[in-house]
Amino acid sequence: MIPRLLLLSLTLAAASCSRSAPSRSMREPLASCDLVIRRVHLFDGDADRGVVDVAVREGRIARIGSVGGGCEGATTIDGAGKHLIPGLVNAHVHLWKQSDLRDALQAGVFTVVDLHTSEGPDAAFRRLRDSSGYASYYSAGYAATVPGGHPTQLFPIETINDSVTPEQFVEHRVAKGADLIKIVSGNPPPGARGATNPTLSFAQIEAITRAAKARSRMVLVHVARIDETVRIARMGVDGFAHLWSYGDSATDEQLRVLKGAGVFVIPTALLQQRAWQVIDREPSGKHTFRESLSPMPRVLHEIRRVHEARIPIVAGTDPPNWGVNYGGDLVEELAIYARAGLSNAEVLRTATGVPARLLPVDGAGRIVEGSRANLILLNSDPLEDVAALRDIAGIWKNGTRVR
Repeated sequence: MIPRLLLLSLTLAAASCSRSAPSRSMREPLASCDLVIRRVHLFDGDADRGVVDVAVREGRIARIGSVGGGCEGATTIDGAGKHLIPGLVNAHVHLWKQSDLRDALQAGVFTVVDLHTSEGPDAAFRRLRDSSGYASYYSAGYAATVPGGHPTQLFPIETINDSVTPEQFVEHRVAKGADLIKIVSGNPPPGARGATNPTLSFAQIEAITRAAKARSRMVLVHVARIDETVRIARMGVDGFAHLWSYGDSATDEQLRVLKGAGVFVIPTALLQQRAWQVIDREPSGKHTFRESLSPMPRVLHEIRRVHEARIPIVAGTDPPNWGVNYGGDLVEELAIYARAGLSNAEVLRTATGVPARLLPVDGAGRIVEGSRANLILLNSDPLEDVAALRDIAGIWKNGTRVR
């Protein structure tokens, strides 16, 4: 039995804690804020929070819960029957024009990660991160490859060669402002789009990775086959751009290796779907790689197995390849994940909470108190149908309404 004096002491201590830490529902009304969205159904990037009020002050989330009668003079939005989600992230693009950043934001894509670009305009694009009119831009600069390797067919770039070591290549990218490092490994079969013969050796890939980690840079690797993916995963890279698109499916053991390595995958499944749509419209002999390119049923199967193996999936579309755009086509990518068997909440996380945690980006993907107020107000429920992401009622970047 607990002694009477000890019981009284514990009771008083509990009462004191209760008074000093009021519940969210009992907090004082906010003295001031700029925007209140009332009675809106919130998905915060990780979880369904139900119907809440969301208050914004000075470009950040000031409160989630009951705002009460505070915030006099704030712009008030009646969110009844509507749904609020964070700004979306597209983790794989190649971007050339400032207008593409504007188009992305208008479609709800708040953040793009460029995984190979010309190191000219990218510095100007980065300076637009806090602009209310454009999506926030992050870039790897030039992708690491060898002379004549993919993607040197697009335009001249610095390559790793007799004059430029892996360490020097990384130093040059960091000096140019690269937010992360992109490596191109292997090649599609002969005849494939962008297929070339030369490629980095595994020793070079490992040296690039060590150099990038020494400079606190994330490493993403372009891959084509599962065997190279598994081998490179053991080198300490962070993730892979593309689901293995050629050759064999992953075995259970290979998936266990990827899970143990802590890597994530950007499937770019829409790219594969668009490729097949083009191939199927054209003469059978025009694309010699059609026999080795993974068919869409296999792509869906691999995405489902990656998800079931608890390997994080991050959404990305790889525009402008195969005509993919920088905005609404991200929704089509997410719809493919749903077809693969992910729940709609799991699908939404691939473009919100998961990249917010895994990528070196700031401000999109989550709605929590203190975070940037990067918000998408929808007329219908994306947890019922991801197509609701196209039915936009309003967009706010850093608390400023842009649509």
